[in-house]
Amino acid sequence: MPGILPVANPPLTAGGSSTKSAQTRLRMALIALPAAAFAAATAVTAYLGYLLMFAGFQNYDDEGFMLVSLRSFISGHPLYDQVVVQYGPFYYEVFGVLGALGVPFDHDSGRLVTLAVWLALALLAGVAIFVFTGSLALGLGTHVITFATAVSLTGEPMHPGGLVSLLVIGVAAVALISANRWSARWPFFITGALVAAALLTKINVGAFAAISVGFACVVTFPILARTWPIRLAAAAVFVLVPFLLMKSDLGAAWAQRYAIHVAISALALVVVTSASRPDVNRHLSEIGWLLAGGFVLGLGVIAIALVDGTSPNGLLHGVILFPLDQRQAFEVPLSLPATTLMWDAISLSLALAWALYRFFTRRPEVAIQGWIRLGVGLVVWVTLLGQIHIPGLFQVTALDNRLALPIALAWVVAAPRANADGYAKLDFARVLVASLAILQSLHAFPVAGSQTLWAALPLVPVGAICISDGLAQLGLARVRLQLATWLLFATLAVGWLPQTWQQSRAAYASDVPLDLAGASRVRVPADQAALLRQVTQSIRDNCDTFISLPGLDSFYIFTQLEPPGSPPTRWIWLIGDASAQQAVVDASKQINRLCVVENDYLIASWSQGRQVPNGPLVTYIQAGFAPSYSFEHYSILTRRS
Repeated sequence: MPGILPVANPPLTAGGSSTKSAQTRLRMALIALPAAAFAAATAVTAYLGYLLMFAGFQNYDDEGFMLVSLRSFISGHPLYDQVVVQYGPFYYEVFGVLGALGVPFDHDSGRLVTLAVWLALALLAGVAIFVFTGSLALGLGTHVITFATAVSLTGEPMHPGGLVSLLVIGVAAVALISANRWSARWPFFITGALVAAALLTKINVGAFAAISVGFACVVTFPILARTWPIRLAAAAVFVLVPFLLMKSDLGAAWAQRYAIHVAISALALVVVTSASRPDVNRHLSEIGWLLAGGFVLGLGVIAIALVDGTSPNGLLHGVILFPLDQRQAFEVPLSLPATTLMWDAISLSLALAWALYRFFTRRPEVAIQGWIRLGVGLVVWVTLLGQIHIPGLFQVTALDNRLALPIALAWVVAAPRANADGYAKLDFARVLVASLAILQSLHAFPVAGSQTLWAALPLVPVGAICISDGLAQLGLARVRLQLATWLLFATLAVGWLPQTWQQSRAAYASDVPLDLAGASRVRVPADQAALLRQVTQSIRDNCDTFISLPGLDSFYIFTQLEPPGSPPTRWIWLIGDASAQQAVVDASKQINRLCVVENDYLIASWSQGRQVPNGPLVTYIQAGFAPSYSFEHYSILTRRS
């Protein structure tokens, strides 16, 4: 035996070592391929994003509003007490760190930061779907569609909508990535922190996320799901949110349709989850970690705001009361198609039918359910993209509004999947994705501008998971399943990328550099560039600084002039904040060559036919200033002699 051991051991050791080495190389390859694919997708979208981000300047100037308010905060002015804004402190504290590191937050740097948020949003969604489904093709498809859906960030760079959308997608991503992989503690702790961050950025969006997480917990945690008073209360809150949110507008037909649409979609999700088993792996301690994450993050953000000089009363106004004034100050109704409620009724009927089928059928038709899920996923994705056009082959155009049919169908992703042995348990991640998609559609209230696309972002993972689950239920062999997902991705890429590439390059090339301070990378149409340069030069020649209506704050950056007092002026003008207006007036009185910059078109747009609020600022301007220079809709007023 001793003579045999030296002969026998080396081959075994070598073979074991060789096997381990092969396994290591395989693992490395399995990591390297997705990493390379997502890196390539990010590179392509970064190029397109740069072209789109730096082409154009919106005259309503939300961009300048956010940049100047952020600069004012970084320079030491306390939020809300001096810098009157309707967004939470988390936004300012996060980007304040970049300001402390030297980012100037002008138009060039602000758009680069927004581009980074945009790319992170798409990458996070794509990676989450890849990890959850195991399909690289679906992950890349999610990456592309998320990028395309978030394109409205180009119209309002540095708007908190980008950051809060990243936080909401982060909530979904944590649930998807951690499903059956992590210990339950940290995912729930992180989720709580993300929800708190969203609440302290845009309270409405954060509240929708909090309610969605709460609903998902109640229906999937056994101890909560079996306590019917809690379950009924959670369902009631989930369904009634749109009516509570829009109660002051429910006399209008558009608000009635909007609220009923979201409520019916929520009710459909309640119906399909009511007929399913909760997840036995969910424990009440995880909710403790969820609350702990929210408490720690929230306490930290509030403490930093107070240390920076914000008063408790200012914090109350900035986080809660100022946002509540948004509807009175400015509102853009969401116009849903006339067919919306018809689709809602059909979808709710299907949800009820599914619940009954689930209750009475012991041996479900798995393949039929697979085709339904696959069809729903494709409808959602095509609707979000708008169309898929491959010249010479085919063109598919969306049938409906992004926030209509896809929201009505969101319940499908949460309905437990059937298999040969029956039905799966309710899955926390799938229920959370569905509930987020439904309630985040309310992000478009009360202003249905760029918010419409941000509200649609949680629908992207809904479509991806429906496609993945549908293909799995069809029972395709692994090779065929991979071929199907890659064919789908290739169709999406070929149908979207060439046209977007050409249009983006053409739009960027047709514009000219704005060539103003802080905006050297920005390109706009030649006539707009000439107008903005004229206004900027006139301010430089005739003014030591200026105030503006309705808040044309980009000109502070273009002219490199410091604003009087604590800017910006748009919000205080819209809500009639007399004390903040008076502070601007008092600071302005000390300036010799003070000017007023107005844009009559924007004043009419913001006031929406209502009388301009006659506060101290407007009274001061009307009594003490007269027009001296005019450039199309812009007027520069100087002191009356």
